[in-house]
Amino acid sequence: MSYPSNRPTHKELRKKLAQAIQALDAGQYVIVDRERHFLPDMDSLESLDQAEHFTQIRTFLQEIQEAGGPECYVGKRPPYFSYHPGYENVELFAFVWQSPSTSKDLYLKFGICLNGDALPPTYVYLNCHEDEPSKKNR
Repeated sequence: MSYPSNRPTHKELRKKLAQAIQALDAGQYVIVDRERHFLPDMDSLESLDQAEHFTQIRTFLQEIQEAGGPECYVGKRPPYFSYHPGYENVELFAFVWQSPSTSKDLYLKFGICLNGDALPPTYVYLNCHEDEPSKKNR
């Protein structure tokens, strides 16, 4: 299957950020790699528990929107697909921005699972930590 190399568009990125916020507001999220990514991310961002961490993620998504949204995108064009079992068809969207709430450059990567028109989307948690610009496969 071939995808245009200009994907994701600015419009698509704005929509993904809005869907991510909608999903978290509805409590719709999954964590695909708790041990390798989620727990270390919680530690690095000093989250006390899972609920607090997702409250931070919600704040970060808003910060990304306010920082220019699509201009903060650092993911691939076209987006990579998740390799995690059960989520192989989920595209991944990565952003870097200067977080006012942490005073750090942060990196956030997520996917969105659509659940039909009547249901909110599901936020697929991949990463959220201090940015490491030298890291590959953003």
